[in-house]
Amino acid sequence: MQLRPLARAAAVSAALATATLAIAADSNSTVPTKRPTDQETGQTVWAQSCSSCHGPKGLGDGPLAAALGGVKTLKGAITPATLDAMTGVVRNGKDKMPAYSETIDAGDTRRILEWIRDISDGRIQPKIAKPKDESGIKKPDPEAAREVAAEAADQE
Repeated sequence: MQLRPLARAAAVSAALATATLAIAADSNSTVPTKRPTDQETGQTVWAQSCSSCHGPKGLGDGPLAAALGGVKTLKGAITPATLDAMTGVVRNGKDKMPAYSETIDAGDTRRILEWIRDISDGRIQPKIAKPKDESGIKKPDPEAAREVAAEAADQE
């Protein structure tokens, strides 16, 4: 006879757990989230960890390159055939290159390499933040305004 109260308690617990999960799922679905793209992550981690030696576009012209006795360009060096080897260099280090396995995970390592491959080979152009004035408001970009005006004139 003891099973009935236990079964009833288990059923009530299961119902409460289900209701709690449903409420949590519903509340999470109304909160928008924006995760950075792989390209944005690659660019961010590159800027933080790699560009001081390799330069903004991986051309070996970073501010620390001269102090290291030069840094090779990555232009054309990252291909599908070399991606695994390059990942190993970033993770484990080589010659003057330190190991980043403790600070950059394998997924972000790939994102960095794919991003810098595309930048150094000219496949994509890096997005550069527009300057802000003292109030924190983005300054107008005269070149972008001219381009928009020219496109509007062409459409007329």
